[in-house]
Amino acid sequence: MDFRPMLNSDRFAYFTDQEKEYLLTVYLPRRGSDFSRSNLLYILGAFSSQLEKPLFDVSSKDASLYTKFLIGNIEEKIWREQYALTVFNTLQNFYLFCYKQEKIKENPFGQISFPVHSIQEVDPKEFSSLYAVDRLFSVIQDMPLLYLAAALAFRMALTVNDLSGLRREQFVMEEETGMVYLNLERKYGRHKSRSCLFVPEDLHKILLESFRTIEPTSPYVFPSKRKAFMQRNTLQTNLQKAQMDVEGDNITFSDLRNLSIFLMLICSKSSGDVAAYAGLEGTWLTRYKSIPDEIRMDAARLVNIRLIDRT
Repeated sequence: MDFRPMLNSDRFAYFTDQEKEYLLTVYLPRRGSDFSRSNLLYILGAFSSQLEKPLFDVSSKDASLYTKFLIGNIEEKIWREQYALTVFNTLQNFYLFCYKQEKIKENPFGQISFPVHSIQEVDPKEFSSLYAVDRLFSVIQDMPLLYLAAALAFRMALTVNDLSGLRREQFVMEEETGMVYLNLERKYGRHKSRSCLFVPEDLHKILLESFRTIEPTSPYVFPSKRKAFMQRNTLQTNLQKAQMDVEGDNITFSDLRNLSIFLMLICSKSSGDVAAYAGLEGTWLTRYKSIPDEIRMDAARLVNIRLIDRT
């Protein structure tokens, strides 16, 4: 099968001519079948597009970020764990081969492992500190839509899937109390769940200002010029780009959600309420059982959750 037409499509826009030729003449012939070769190219293309970089320009920091992205897809039940592991192994094997062939000076996946057995029990050190979150919000304070997306992820434990496609009409204000609620429907495979979530008061002003000044005629919270609303990959990429010049590990939407759930568990007596608010099965809360001391400090002022059951 001739893969040249495939490599000339938009999916592979960030591949260089040198990389395409290397894949066609050196790497692809070593794959067993056309089916496996197509899968390989699909994985490499999605990886390059997500990072918006050529394959041979990928750094270890990029590889680490993408690994966190894969784990986030498992946590949000977008991908099965086995598929995410297949993607990781494909990338790891490709870069190991390129390194041995001296096509790259450093293997970006060389020091990274995929935590297959720690999806439900994560080392607290892997979670972002409140200092890192504060630094993130300082960096994006002049980016209204990105700031709002990060704030909703951190204060309400929303997933990037929840954020993408979020409509303004889903936010409802009670005139008598002035309280704002978010009507949210989550889909996990064939299953659906509906929740009405209390929106913390410090987000009210940010929401109203965003609705008033950013594409006021759009029905979406995160409108896009290219499409009706920002896709989940666009939100992820924009957050990564905003942190390009920041020292240390970049923060993802999954990081913000995970830290939010940590804080909710500190401040709530009922783990069931936290599970319902965050759209988690109760068993998934076991991964948050060890909460670092530095996160416990003054956490109560950061979290204000209330679940309104209107299903």
